[in-house]
Formats: sequence, structure tokens, C-alpha cells
Amino acid sequence: MKRYLGLVICIFLVATIANKFGLNTFIDLYSFILVFGGGIGFALLKGRTDNYLSEFGNGTIYFGWIGAIMGIIAIMAYSSFKTLNDLESVAPAFAVALTTLFYGYMLKLVAVTFSEPE
Repeated sequence: MKRYLGLVICIFLVATIANKFGLNTFIDLYSFILVFGGGIGFALLKGRTDNYLSEFGNGTIYFGWIGAIMGIIAIMAYSSFKTLNDLESVAPAFAVALTTLFYGYMLKLVAVTFSEPE
């Protein structure tokens, strides 16, 4: 019971802060698909059926970082140095790149809640 209460508290805190900035800021379907699908793929890759949720959570972290790195590479590859000085054009793209990390850690939090023995 404490575990689920802890999860509710954590999600409430994150949702409260996210609401302060606007929930749409934290929503990106492609980032979610990358992280969620990567977590499933990683869990299948590991092949440990006894600890599937734990491996899923680990995979979401890996793919969160992979997505962030891919986003930063894309920003650097498709932006000229002149554009990089313009924060208004780079900041939204950088925020989307970091969204994968956000999803990765949030999904890991949920996976830990349901995968650890009581």
C-alpha cells in the first residue's frame, strides 16, 4: 500500500509542476512512442520473463537518453550557428529532445512501483 501511495505522491508532484508550465509542454507523441517502445523492446531483448517490468523500466531510461541524444544531434545538424544564437528557435526543439528523458524516468518510476516484491 505504501508503494502505491508513494507513486501517487510522486505523480501528483510532477503533475502539479507540469501544470504550472502548461501540460501541453510535456506532451510529445513521438517521444513517448520511442521511450515506451524502446522499453518493451529492451525487456524482450533481455529475455528475463521473471523480471519483465524491471527490465522495461531500465529500457525506458536507456531510450530516454537515446532520444535526448538523437534530438540534440538533430538540433545541431539542422541548425546553422547563426540560428543557434536565436534561443526562440532552438529552445522548443531542445525541450522536445529532453521530453524523452522525462518520459523515461516517469515510466521507470511506474515500473519500479509494480515490479518490486512487497
